[in-house]
Amino acid sequence: MLIIILSFYLHVNFLTIRKLCIHDPLVFPFSCHVFSPLFSSLPIYFSYVPHRIFLLQFSLFFSAFSLENCYYFIYTIDTQKAEVFYMTELSIHELSLGFSHDRQMLVEFLAKHHLNYENDIEAAFGVFDSDENLTGCGCCAGNLLKCFAVDESLRGQNALGSLVSRLVENRFEAGHYDLFVITRPKNKVLFTSCGFYPLAETEAVLMLENKKSGLDNYYKKFLAGTDTDENVGCIVMNCNPFTKGHLALITYAAKACSLLHIFVVEENRSRFPFADRLKLVREGTDHLPNVIVHPSGPYMISNATFPTYFLKDGEDAAKIQSELDITLFASRIAPLLHITKRFAGEEPFDPVTRRYNEAMIRILPKYGISFIKINRITTEGPDGKPEVISASRVRKLLDEQGVNDEVLSLVPECTAEYLKENFK
Repeated sequence: MLIIILSFYLHVNFLTIRKLCIHDPLVFPFSCHVFSPLFSSLPIYFSYVPHRIFLLQFSLFFSAFSLENCYYFIYTIDTQKAEVFYMTELSIHELSLGFSHDRQMLVEFLAKHHLNYENDIEAAFGVFDSDENLTGCGCCAGNLLKCFAVDESLRGQNALGSLVSRLVENRFEAGHYDLFVITRPKNKVLFTSCGFYPLAETEAVLMLENKKSGLDNYYKKFLAGTDTDENVGCIVMNCNPFTKGHLALITYAAKACSLLHIFVVEENRSRFPFADRLKLVREGTDHLPNVIVHPSGPYMISNATFPTYFLKDGEDAAKIQSELDITLFASRIAPLLHITKRFAGEEPFDPVTRRYNEAMIRILPKYGISFIKINRITTEGPDGKPEVISASRVRKLLDEQGVNDEVLSLVPECTAEYLKENFK
């Protein structure tokens, strides 16, 4: 009878609650008396995830930091099914990673579950029993939720849902609204039940996001102003900084396409800030009318942000990351933008980039996308031998000699002016 009343209430109030949300999805907590007079003494806590589930917490002594003696009613909008869970004598609160005791406790708990602690973790939450033993955890870094582990004793009590809810709230407070999870494929049902939607899946990993149409909405805006859906190409590059090598690759690809999309890797883990790199690429390609330069967005995964906490000894993180990134690009991004060609420069030195190119050769044709590898251009090195123009070579010279004639000979005019202004 209670489930029937609950289901009716959720259907009636779904649109009202949905309109109150500013971000999508949003964890939306509030207390109210909805079953008066039947349950007039029970405050109700809503944790709302659009399109998917409502999580209701009943507690006589409600606290945002306590799960003690709580009933959880989970109602799935898609299937119109409700389930009841009971969590007893448990509490959830944030771990103080700056406090050595909490940090070590988290490291040891993850190790017990055969997982690794990652140093970029910004916040972590733990589920504790009545004896203050850590029985579950979840962490986050930037827009990525990760390092989830739950003891067997908590399985079936929605501990993961509680952790995800707290982490989502934490990320929203930090200004991150597009959230992602990268995990093993076997965990798909666990995270889809928490309001996350699959983006791409390989044999080794699965990527999910918290917005059902997040990827589509992000990339569709890049179609504005384009008038062709044939012979469309793409290059993804870091440009750290933008060199004559990058410009040569873009010029070659532009001649081979009716329209060429350039995606500049957006994360700010490079020596040169993203805003500066994007500006330089746009200035340096302004003379090419069929080239459009975009931010890569959060859907192009780099090896710097790819989580490895769940990988076993012997697994190749770079291979797994590249396969996921290329699969996501080929299956979701390329069809939206009608991309049928992807270009990249050959990589004679960096083994990680070389293996990424090899993965593109294997995966892209399965989705009808051609991979075109272009020879890198060279200049004469100090020993008189040809030397490839690369961003790493420019950075090395800047560190050793500063801005000199050799550095300026390796970069376009826009980058040269930038270096002279910023590296005095």
